[in-house]
Amino acid sequence: MNFTQQRESLTNLLRVSDKNQKYFIAKDQITGKRFAIAEFGEPGSVNIKSNFMTFKEMECFLFGVNAVKNNTINLTQENDLLSLPIYWSTNDFEAQAAQNFIELKKDNPEEFAHLEKWEQLYDKTQFPHQLERMISGHDASIGITWLTLEEYLGNCEIR
Repeated sequence: MNFTQQRESLTNLLRVSDKNQKYFIAKDQITGKRFAIAEFGEPGSVNIKSNFMTFKEMECFLFGVNAVKNNTINLTQENDLLSLPIYWSTNDFEAQAAQNFIELKKDNPEEFAHLEKWEQLYDKTQFPHQLERMISGHDASIGITWLTLEEYLGNCEIR
């Protein structure tokens, strides 16, 4: 998907919660590869209303905003785009597994020379189960961190 298609896709997502078209999708002026939500300000100026994010990050952000606007997620603070929940997914397990694989190969090249991909270290079919365990069993006073995910990812090791 090229930049124009990505921008159009994000605009369509934005319209679900912004039917009056108060906001629009802006791109960063430096790299042109990141997106933000903006609104028109004084004549000739634009007010940026969110952080600049990659396409995937903005897509997830807008899914969250739409869930809030459609009352499928309730916020304690009713400010347009200021508060959203954080989601963990099996993609996070895959990303951490890939990172672990790179580090193991780098730190112990002889021991792991026979391995070609992270899937040889972790059973990917266990990710949904471990994700569910992580979410349902976490300590809400400290939340879930990458260290928490790492602990549950350890339950998926093949070796």
